[in-house]
Amino acid sequence: MLSATVSKHVIGLGIVGLVVLAVSAGVAGERDELQGFDRFSLSMSEEALRASTIITEEKPEEGKLRLTSSETFRIGELAYEISFLIDEGELYRINLSNNTPESDIRCEARFKRNIGLVSARYGPPDQPPERSEHGVDGTVLGVINAATFTFKDAGRLQVSATFVVPDHCSNSVVYTRGSSGDTATF
Repeated sequence: MLSATVSKHVIGLGIVGLVVLAVSAGVAGERDELQGFDRFSLSMSEEALRASTIITEEKPEEGKLRLTSSETFRIGELAYEISFLIDEGELYRINLSNNTPESDIRCEARFKRNIGLVSARYGPPDQPPERSEHGVDGTVLGVINAATFTFKDAGRLQVSATFVVPDHCSNSVVYTRGSSGDTATF
């Protein structure tokens, strides 16, 4: 009985995996424009953005304006904060971020989950995700995982996770407007 149940699950997962792979392969070549996240369209006006969410903080950043919302969005069991970068009165970048105290292994697992969610929508990243370790005298003090999804309009979706010893994990998903200023939702 147990082996029959296990076999059914393995076969089911194999079929699901093939369907996801087939869909991803088709989507990757069709990444024309990055539209945005949820109700936030890249290139929407600052005024429209302020009307659609409560801004709790604003500060200058590299000649642009960083706005932080009071809203959080759930991705799995984690709440992600959302902030926006305004350039010349329009939404240029959307940042989703989560900071939690957890191990490198859990941090990397969350990163892989986010890659899976983005890949299901947009196909595989441009290159396989990269992992780089940073430290001193052979002792690892931090790890960065990153992957980029580039669109034909030069829009970028970047998924990353940074782990810092002993137990700080920062996961982010960043949407950056391309040259056309048009928008897509994840």
